Amino acid sequence: MFITDNRVMVENTQNTLTLVCAQKSAQKMVATEDDLIQANINSFGSDVGKVTNHVTSMYDVQAKFTPGTTEYDTLAYRIQAGQMAQQNI
Repeated sequence: MFITDNRVMVENTQNTLTLVCAQKSAQKMVATEDDLIQANINSFGSDVGKVTNHVTSMYDVQAKFTPGTTEYDTLAYRIQAGQMAQQNI
């Protein structure tokens, strides 16, 4: 969540329901800078990038449709499913 008065951001943000993904196996910890660096290193070559690229391209395709149409709503659902897949990976 963030607050901005940037016109481009305000006019192009979609208000959606919050997507909550429960962690299945993550160890509870307070992350250090070294932990964040290692997480970035571990992400190279993982499936997260592949899923992220697919979800990002769906936003581009969705922009071609009118909100409320079957195509637009189907892509909205797929984007949410993709976000859940990112969390699970």
